[in-house]
Amino acid sequence: MLAKHRAWATTHAGLVRDRNEDSCQVASWRSSPAEANWRGSLATERLWAAVADGMGGHRRGELASSLVIDCIAEMIDEVSDDTDIHQLIAQANMRLFHAMAAPGGSPAMGSTVVGVVATGQRGWIFNVGDSRAYLLTGDEMQQVSVDHTPKLAAGDRRSHALTQSLGGTLTPIPLKAHVVSFDPRAVEAVLLCSDGLTDMVDDDEIEALVRRSPDDPAQALLGAALDAGGADNVTIVVVHMANHISR
Repeated sequence: MLAKHRAWATTHAGLVRDRNEDSCQVASWRSSPAEANWRGSLATERLWAAVADGMGGHRRGELASSLVIDCIAEMIDEVSDDTDIHQLIAQANMRLFHAMAAPGGSPAMGSTVVGVVATGQRGWIFNVGDSRAYLLTGDEMQQVSVDHTPKLAAGDRRSHALTQSLGGTLTPIPLKAHVVSFDPRAVEAVLLCSDGLTDMVDDDEIEALVRRSPDDPAQALLGAALDAGGADNVTIVVVHMANHISR
């Protein structure tokens, strides 16, 4: 009998932007302008989810993020180690550069990405850019992604410039995704999000909301981001791992 993970996903334009350039997918469910919220149980040997944030200030960010999710969805079943993830990211990156010159594309369109894939006793988190992943255990929440942004002096506000992205430049540059492995059996929940959440809500409040909103943590987090000003698109995926659901 397959274990059932519980998952929630939501994506929203926010209160300032005129369109949503984020995309996300959880297993077979995919966000779209017409369907931006989802919850369900995942009975599958391979759990996967990803969030892509089309880069602000670049044209066709919504196309860039959608292409990234498309590529992940097509290749995720082939992932069995770190090398496969790096190949997946490289393929998504090249797909963006090819799309720049195709009808409907735009030079330097780009996207961040953060994702998770887990099979039984093995799991991986991967990211490029500043969309984030957190792992929750019984007593802490830990950011396991890396923000690919310039290092700042103490006291400076976080930069939104990216040192790595999928696409985002006129010609390809060397790209190295951040990949970290984890044991799904030791994790209570996985949170993936675009910076529209983390720019508005600090980590302590994010953790508190996930823990005290078991019925729909994604909507609770979205509400907090909007209450704080909703300055950017907001996309959130929360997965409660099967080994902790009944506890």
